Amino acid sequence: MTMTIPSPTRTIEFRSCTVQIVPEIKAITTFKEDQSVSEFYPPVHDMQFVAAAHYAGYADPMQHGLEHDIVHAWLADYMEWPHSWSVWSAAHHPQISTSNKPWSQRVATEEHIVVHLQRFINTGRKDDEVGELDHVFSEDLRYQAYGLLKLLRPWVYFPPGSI
Repeated sequence: MTMTIPSPTRTIEFRSCTVQIVPEIKAITTFKEDQSVSEFYPPVHDMQFVAAAHYAGYADPMQHGLEHDIVHAWLADYMEWPHSWSVWSAAHHPQISTSNKPWSQRVATEEHIVVHLQRFINTGRKDDEVGELDHVFSEDLRYQAYGLLKLLRPWVYFPPGSI
C-alpha cells in the first residue's frame, strides 16, 4: 500500500494580503486589512473553467486556478490598488461570486488582465483585440511578466540574459 503525502503549503506575502497555495487543492488569500479570507478551489471539472485554462495556455486547469489567485494579488500590488477587487469581492460577498450576476467593471477588467497575463506568460500572446496589457504595462510587459513567472514558478531556472 502506497501512502501519498501532500506537498507542503506555499506561502507568498504581498503588500495587501497573504496567498497560501495548498497544492492540488486550493488557494487561500487572507487580507491584511481585516483578516477576511477567500478560499478558491479551482473547478477543474467545469468545462468552461477548463476551456479558460486552455485559452490561457495551461494543460493543467488546477495549475491555472492556483496561479490565478497569485496573479490577482501580484497585479493589485503592481497597480497599487488597496487589494485585488475580484478576490476581495469573493472574500466579502461569496454569494455573488457563485451566482450568475455580472461583474462590476473593475472586477471584469481585473479578470481580463489576470487571464491575459497568464496567457502571455504561457504563450507569448497578448490581448491585441482589447489592448489592455499594453495599456497597463506599456513597454514594461516583458520585464513584469518575467518577474511574475519567477514568482509563480520559482523552481524553474532562467539563466541570466535568457529572457
